[in-house]
Amino acid sequence: MPDGRSLYDALGEGFTLLRLAAGADPAPLLDAAARLSVPMRLLDLSGVAHLRGRYGEDLVLVRPDQHIAWRGGHPAAPDALLARVLGGAPRPAAGVRATGRELAGGG
Repeated sequence: MPDGRSLYDALGEGFTLLRLAAGADPAPLLDAAARLSVPMRLLDLSGVAHLRGRYGEDLVLVRPDQHIAWRGGHPAAPDALLARVLGGAPRPAAGVRATGRELAGGG
């Protein structure tokens, strides 16, 4: 990083959303985190040119254990993404009984 710190030293204790491109909009994920009471901070590294190339996406969501949970440009369903990252599976529609295969994504 420009100040000499390791990226790992800059990560927060909760989830950290890395913004690697100036045009990336972190608001949808940050808003979803607030709605779901998920501790998340934004670390804007859009000025560090080589990071965007290294991670291959504009936004990178880092778990508290410093593993990458997601990377992309703009999540279509930020609440669902965070639920998935937190270990939640999509719930079936009301009145529909889900089988193990459906819960595993097998339809």
